[in-house]
Amino acid sequence: MSGTAEPPRTPQLPRQITNRLRDLTLHRDTLLYAMGEFGDDFSRERFVAAATSNDPAARAKVLAVERGFEILMNYLTELTVAGLEAAGYRNPGAEVVAPREFRLLRSKGGISTDLCQRLIELNRTRNDIQHDYPTMQARILHGAVIELRTQFAAFMRTYPGWLRENMPG
Repeated sequence: MSGTAEPPRTPQLPRQITNRLRDLTLHRDTLLYAMGEFGDDFSRERFVAAATSNDPAARAKVLAVERGFEILMNYLTELTVAGLEAAGYRNPGAEVVAPREFRLLRSKGGISTDLCQRLIELNRTRNDIQHDYPTMQARILHGAVIELRTQFAAFMRTYPGWLRENMPG
């Protein structure tokens, strides 16, 4: 024994989390690309017009945005659950209820109260969009996608650091 202390070991993230984090960037970039199909400013008017159009090509662009939104929301929920489980704050296999998961992450210091509330609202919108008609859906979806872009960045600023700090070992 040399008398020098070993450097602290950085906990290894579970494979499910590292895979999701890697894929998350691709899905975010795909959503940003789909949004760009409606102009650099993601024009609400063009988006709603495409959503209510009879043109299959225009509607396909809307569906790409909708699916990108759903995937990112699903990934944020999955990352929240996986992180809580890895940190020992949640029992694996328990029923997933996104608002409850975001609240638990907030209570453990993983996200702010504001971000928690916004993620809960975005998740509610994600669920509601699946049951609305195209005109209403497009207007709601447009606003939610813009909000998700901001909240995604906020989540990614805090989640990885929180996860490393809360991993056992």
